[in-house]
Amino acid sequence: TWDTRVASNYGTGYQVTGGTSMASPIVAGLAVLVRQVRPDLTPAEVQQVIESSASDLGAPGKDRVYGAGRIDAFRALNTAK
Repeated sequence: TWDTRVASNYGTGYQVTGGTSMASPIVAGLAVLVRQVRPDLTPAEVQQVIESSASDLGAPGKDRVYGAGRIDAFRALNTAK
C-alpha cells in the first residue's frame, strides 16, 4: 500500500516498485518467522537458513544481480525445523 496523498502508478493507494527497500521488510519478516521456529539460532544462522533455502536465480550460486536468489518462506521454515 502507498500513501494516497502521493501520486501512484497503480491506482489509488497502491504503488509498484522494487529494489532492496522493498525486499528488506519481506526478508526481515521471514527472519522473524525462522526465529519463531528456532529461537536458539544466531543471526548468522538465520541468514544461512534463508540463503540456503532460497531459489537460485541468474548465474549459479550467489551473484551480484540476484544475491542468494528469491527467498522461499516454506522451504526456509522447513530448513529451520
